[in-house]
Amino acid sequence: MSIRTAYITSFALGLLAWGALAALVTYTQPDASLQLAVSLALLLVAISATTMPFWGRIHQRLSPNSQGLVIKTAVRQGLWTGLFVIVLLLFHFIDLLDWILVLVTLMLFVLLEAFLQQRDRWKSADQVMTPQPKASKPRRSSPASSHRAGYSMARTKKGSAKQAGKKKK
Repeated sequence: MSIRTAYITSFALGLLAWGALAALVTYTQPDASLQLAVSLALLLVAISATTMPFWGRIHQRLSPNSQGLVIKTAVRQGLWTGLFVIVLLLFHFIDLLDWILVLVTLMLFVLLEAFLQQRDRWKSADQVMTPQPKASKPRRSSPASSHRAGYSMARTKKGSAKQAGKKKK
């Protein structure tokens, strides 16, 4: 999938989610549990899909050569942004929202994303640095023959040790 196709798909999904959220708020009666859960899920999709092209464009400018990682990172950071907003809304609903909690939550999401980006860099560096070995054909041997071979080698070592002892005397 090209970056442009990902942006267009994300934009269309964002418009659809924002429209569904507007329809939910406009045409349904307020219900405490079901409408809240559906609206939070729609808000998560809407914010994630809306911010994904923004994050993608930032990463495209920072590293123009890695197209696959740009899309993957943009989708993941869009999901982090949507999840961050949803967590802050839930803290607000239960009257726990404070600026310190906002900073701690933001730092948690930033550290998680930094860890995931570093892990992606390690994986891509490992794939570039170590080529995959060619698959060699396995040797045909039965378990009994390999046991006999080990036994005969041990026996010859003992025999050679005995002969070395006789030569010294």
